[in-house]
Amino acid sequence: MRFFCAGLLLLVHAVPARSDEAAANHEHHEHHDCAARVIAPPPRERTWADESAAPLPPLPDGVTELKFAEFYKTPVGLRGLEPTDKLRRLAGRKVRLLGYMVRTDRPVEGRLILAPFPQNLHEHEYGLVDDLPPQIVFVTVPDQAGKVVPFTPGLLLLTGTLELGNRLEPDGRVSHVRLVLDAPVVATHLTDANQKGNPQGETQTCTHPN
Repeated sequence: MRFFCAGLLLLVHAVPARSDEAAANHEHHEHHDCAARVIAPPPRERTWADESAAPLPPLPDGVTELKFAEFYKTPVGLRGLEPTDKLRRLAGRKVRLLGYMVRTDRPVEGRLILAPFPQNLHEHEYGLVDDLPPQIVFVTVPDQAGKVVPFTPGLLLLTGTLELGNRLEPDGRVSHVRLVLDAPVVATHLTDANQKGNPQGETQTCTHPN
């Protein structure tokens, strides 16, 4: 017992007390670091497809332009994400969306995911733990049923019928917004020339015959 107490006493004496000057310097550094974190510029935000200056072809008759920024009400309230009146109103109607095809390790046959900015998913490493934004669309490509939809980089202009409501998808995710593509012309791939506003640039169109 005496040995334990002596060892404890030795340990207490071995820890030097912080001097007032050291404490002041430590406090100063803490305030300095905190100030540095506060005044540091925020990270650069990604540019959404909605903000693209790419010239778009005229809207077909009966089709409404829909943007990712129009999916949910902002700011987000206590009830979480709430669909906008426009999104609800367009359920079951023909819409056109401009976005990027998500690159995934485990693509689902006949399906693709459209996002407001380029995204790469690594399901083999992280499973369903990803950084997909809430504003994504699960797209059904009818003529690709039973086949993997080839990945297409760059902006895609998709036209189809909008579907809303929670549904479990084959990849294990739950979709809230879906698009069923139409025929014969449902997707337009905007080349770099188009994205830079060059009217002479070629436009690649994906056609889906009946």
